[in-house]
Amino acid sequence: MQESIKLLADWSGWIVAIIACVALFYKPLNQWFHRKIIRPDQEQDKKIEAMEERIAATESWQRKQQEDIQVRTKENYILITAMKACLEAVSGKKCNGNVDDAIKHIDDFMAEQAHKTKSRMEA
Repeated sequence: MQESIKLLADWSGWIVAIIACVALFYKPLNQWFHRKIIRPDQEQDKKIEAMEERIAATESWQRKQQEDIQVRTKENYILITAMKACLEAVSGKKCNGNVDDAIKHIDDFMAEQAHKTKSRMEA
């Protein structure tokens, strides 16, 4: 009788240990099973979606940067033309000196930029 009680205690100990292991590792094993066996592409799909979001954010940032560059280019053009007008007004009052040279430099710069813009448009 004592041996049967000891045998029953050993078996019940093993059963409790197995149940404890299953309870402890059920969730990680279940997640692994779903990730690797049932839906292996789901994790890859999440990575692809995250990458697409990053690409969209980068493209949006690039568009904004391009718009800022265009605005600054227009501002610089307005400033240069205003500066040229001021220099021409000073030149008209016969206060020449370096004024004529500055006007020539501005004209050369604007002609150079016009040719660069034209060659970019053709490409």
